[in-house]
Amino acid sequence: MGRTDPASSASWVQRQQEIAQLGDWVCEGRDQGTVVFPNAERKFYLTADSRIRAMRRQRELELKGEMVELEDLLLQQTDRDRRDSERDIAPLRPADDALIIDTTELDESTVIDQLVALVQSR
Repeated sequence: MGRTDPASSASWVQRQQEIAQLGDWVCEGRDQGTVVFPNAERKFYLTADSRIRAMRRQRELELKGEMVELEDLLLQQTDRDRRDSERDIAPLRPADDALIIDTTELDESTVIDQLVALVQSR
């Protein structure tokens, strides 16, 4: 189901909440901790330096055979972040009770290990 606005459909949010009632879930998304699951037991907000994020995305696209200039990705990412942060419904922001984790200097497996450890320690 494609959506241009993460909170554009109350029924979509409700459907996600219904699915989560079926058990323990790990969800990711720009509105998960603030709109979809505001009462989640654990919330993490992952962030990283913009250039590092663009470099990671570039590597991800290269693995799919897509070649995109780093500066183009950086501009697209900056524009998306700005739009998402300024929208009226479900603006991009960490939930008040989210643990903010800067992943700039961390590789994927280290981030996962940290998140698992944090979940298990609670």
